[in-house]
Amino acid sequence: MGKCVIELAGAQAKDACGSLQLCTGMEAGIEGAVHASTSMCSDFEDDYEWGFLLIDAKNGFNEINRHCMVWTARHLWPAGARFLFNTYRHWARLVFRQFDGEPAQILHSKEGSTQGDPVAGIAYGLATMPLNIFPH
Repeated sequence: MGKCVIELAGAQAKDACGSLQLCTGMEAGIEGAVHASTSMCSDFEDDYEWGFLLIDAKNGFNEINRHCMVWTARHLWPAGARFLFNTYRHWARLVFRQFDGEPAQILHSKEGSTQGDPVAGIAYGLATMPLNIFPH
């Protein structure tokens, strides 16, 4: 179902985010950012004091607040917001089966996007848009 929603409403999410968030479907957006960064760093390779690299070691997909994600999608991506709401309004359940006859263990997740969800990239991109838009 997620792939169908992306096919029908993905363009609206891409338009809402533009070039501020590349994971919403911009063609060759992430590859272009990598090539631009590589080119810029090679221009200054002799200047060892130029620039720095900031890497976030936490997984942002697991840290995003679902309520904020759905709220932002409602305003920026109305065509897919209802599907996103129906997907993420409940806690995700991960079931651990026991092989020795014990009952299964269930782990609930109330934050983040679900791994393997085709809409997760768009949802994360939309949820981080308020961080990307700076007042003028």
